[in-house]
Amino acid sequence: DEAEFENAKDNFNKAISINPNDYESIHGLSLLQLSELDFKNGWGNYESRFLLSTEKSRLRHEHIPRLKSLENIADKKILVWHEQGIGDTIQFSRYVHRLVSLSLKITFEVQAELKSFMDRQFNCIVTENAGSEAYDFQIPLLSLPSLLDASDKSFFKINNFLEPNINKIYEWKSNLPLSKEKINIGISISGNPNHAKDYRRRIGIKNFLEFKKYAKLFIIQRELYKEDEAILKNDEEIIYLGKHDKWKDFEDTSAIVYNMNLIVSIDTSLIHLAGSMNKRSILLLSKPADWRWTEDNNTTPNWYNSIKILRQKNVGSWDTVIKEAQEEVKKY
Repeated sequence: DEAEFENAKDNFNKAISINPNDYESIHGLSLLQLSELDFKNGWGNYESRFLLSTEKSRLRHEHIPRLKSLENIADKKILVWHEQGIGDTIQFSRYVHRLVSLSLKITFEVQAELKSFMDRQFNCIVTENAGSEAYDFQIPLLSLPSLLDASDKSFFKINNFLEPNINKIYEWKSNLPLSKEKINIGISISGNPNHAKDYRRRIGIKNFLEFKKYAKLFIIQRELYKEDEAILKNDEEIIYLGKHDKWKDFEDTSAIVYNMNLIVSIDTSLIHLAGSMNKRSILLLSKPADWRWTEDNNTTPNWYNSIKILRQKNVGSWDTVIKEAQEEVKKY
C-alpha cells in the first residue's frame, strides 16, 4: 500500500520462512510476483487466495473435482466459474476461449449482469447459475492462467474481441446526446464505495472539468460519491448515465462504450470492457496499482492493445496524471 515493494517482498519471505502456512504472506508475495511478471511463481502462489480467512466463502463448487491437468479432457464436462469482480471476469475470459479449443463441453459461469453479453461471445454454454448440473471437473476462472500458460512475462492475447449487440448500438446512439462538435468521452471516476481500495483509485469529478473545453463527458458508472453528485447538480454539460432507465446490463454498457470516441477510466470493469472491445482508451492508475498493471511504465503489461496507461508519479497525487490525460485528449 505504500509502494515499498522490495521491503514488502523481504518481509513476506521472512514471514513464510518462519511459518510456511502463513497464507496471507504467501498471497501478498504472489501479488508482488505477478506485478513483476514472474508468472511462473506468481500464479502458483496466487492459489493461496482461497486459503485466506476472508476469501473462503468464494470457493464454490467444491464437491466437483478440480481440473488440474489438460490431458484427456476433450470429452469431459468442465465448469469454469467466476470468482471475483466483473472486470476480472472480462479480463480473464480470454482463457476460456483457449479452453474451449481443447474441450467442446465447457460451461462458463458469469455474473448475472454479464450473462446475455457473454453468451454471444463464446462457443460454449454461458450461465449465471451452474446449478446442480453434473460436471467432471471445475476450475476458478483466475486459475486458468496457471493451468494453461505458466511461463514468465507472457499471457494470452485477445484473439476474439468482445462485440456489442448491433441493435443496442443504434438504440443507444439515438438515446445519447452525442456531440458533433466535440469528441465524446466515456469516463469512470470511482468504483464501488465498499471496495477496500476505492479510496486509492477514485478521482473527483472536479479534476475533469477542464476536459469540457474539448470533449463532451459521459459518466459510465452506477454510483457516485456525494461530493461528485453535488458538483454535477450544477453542471448540465456532463451526462451521468448511472440512473438512465434504459441501462440494464452489459449489453447496454458495451453499446454505450461503442458510441464513445474515447474511454478515460480508473481501474474498474469499464476499462476491461473497453480494452476487450478494442476501444481506444486511457487508464488512469494509482501508485501503487493493482498487481495486474505492474509498476512499470505506460505500455506494459499489454493486456489490451487499445489502452494507454497513465500512472501516478507520487502516491495519492493525480495532478500529473490529469495533465497527461488532457494532453492525450487534445491530441485525439
